[in-house]
Amino acid sequence: MRNAAVLDPAELAARLIRRPSVTPKDEGALDIVAATLEELGFICHRLVFDEGGEPVDNLYARRGDAPPNFCFAGHTDVVPVGAREAWSLIPLPVWCATGSCVVVARST
Repeated sequence: MRNAAVLDPAELAARLIRRPSVTPKDEGALDIVAATLEELGFICHRLVFDEGGEPVDNLYARRGDAPPNFCFAGHTDVVPVGAREAWSLIPLPVWCATGSCVVVARST
């Protein structure tokens, strides 16, 4: 099991931001989240929701088996890029050098 103290949140964010995850395709973002949580001792379950459109994957992660139980419900999708020429920078890359990152991303 990985020590949370050695988890680099900037590196994790960079890995997630690089995924062009526009619903319903997460492009591997949930795999990154699940693998990271499993290294921290969580048990992860993929849940697929299909409400008439394309199926959307979700993730349920739990650590331990006794109360209290904490569940975080979030999503890994972003809005589409839209017109590329409207961006002053490419909207997905994350540049990291000498311990600092510049994040250029889009959000929902």
